[in-house]
Amino acid sequence: MAACREVSTWIQENVLTPVERFVTQAREACEEVRTWVEEQVQRPVENWVSQTERRCREQDCNWWCACCNKWFCWLVTVVVRVVTWVVVTVGKWVAHLVCKIVVTVIGIVVELVLKVVSRLVTFFVCLFTDPIKALSALWDLVNDVVDALDDVLGLVVELLDDVGEIIRDVGRLLEGLGRSFCIYGDGACALFGAIFGFFKAVTDWLADVVDWVRDTVDGVRDLVLGILSLDWCRMQRGLGIFNVLRLVTSVTRLLGMLFYVGPRQLVDRRGLEATMDSALTQALLDDPERLERARTRAGIGGAPLGTPATLDPWRLAVRSGEFLRELHTSGVLDLYAVAGRFSDCQGKFTYDQLNGEVVYTGTRTTVSKTDIDDFLELGADAVPSFTVHAIDREVFQRHLQTADFFP
Repeated sequence: MAACREVSTWIQENVLTPVERFVTQAREACEEVRTWVEEQVQRPVENWVSQTERRCREQDCNWWCACCNKWFCWLVTVVVRVVTWVVVTVGKWVAHLVCKIVVTVIGIVVELVLKVVSRLVTFFVCLFTDPIKALSALWDLVNDVVDALDDVLGLVVELLDDVGEIIRDVGRLLEGLGRSFCIYGDGACALFGAIFGFFKAVTDWLADVVDWVRDTVDGVRDLVLGILSLDWCRMQRGLGIFNVLRLVTSVTRLLGMLFYVGPRQLVDRRGLEATMDSALTQALLDDPERLERARTRAGIGGAPLGTPATLDPWRLAVRSGEFLRELHTSGVLDLYAVAGRFSDCQGKFTYDQLNGEVVYTGTRTTVSKTDIDDFLELGADAVPSFTVHAIDREVFQRHLQTADFFP
């Protein structure tokens, strides 16, 4: 019996976990590529264009050539904005999407093959010494297949998220083009702000529709995989796909977004910029260099508007240990429910449960039911190290999008 458990633990610690950690690091590298481009390329270009537009707006008009100096300045900023947007945005998303798809697909295939081999080896080793353990290995194999399907559907959900972000990137370009006309004064700023605000509202609505499709796919994913894994918590979450109210409200508010919300957003933004710029000018009028630095820092004329803040978010986590065992045995949390394994959700609605995850430390791989069983029965030393996170990685990243560089 001891040999049976040792084989399973050895394979997980020395074969599966190292591979899973490598795949996890590769997937995180794909995310870092996009972040690096936004911070090191897109942001400096946007700042330069914003500063140039502000200087164009402030310079005197040469009436002898019908303000040709402002025309040229405006043309330069528009060309730079459009060309860099096309190059940077296309390059960013192509690199990000190709990297994500290739790494995720390869990771799913490699992990599934290794898990199948691991479960079969464990089954045959345990068949005569610990039949219950052997049957548990077969159930783990079923969960492994479900997890692979979960990863495939998860990739679809993430790609829909990316489609929504691409549409929002188009909206930000339109917003920037609308701001560029502020060079010609408040009247032109309001007029073209309303025009481009209309088209930006179209992109916002399209992105909202994509988000609805994404949520629907995610709901189908939860419902189907909840049924396959006999997880009542996840089945409950999947029932949200029957909520059509969001789509109805999205359609009904389209006209308001097109003719009011979108245009007003750009017009109000211009007024807010003027208020901020006036306050900075009054406070730093005697120090032009400092005033210029303050304007740049506050994003006057650019995006995002306001002084940026850097956050260092962390997810609350508990490592596998005696404290975690006590949390489970005392009923504070249900490891099976959080891990998405066979669970009745403690007889509660899913909204009363953590929307977290139970993964092997350093990976995105959900802990097997057998390892959770052994952990609760024998203690932390009997299983590979794993970590319980209070919030799922996908949900966590989605919440962080509200603090993205370009809101």
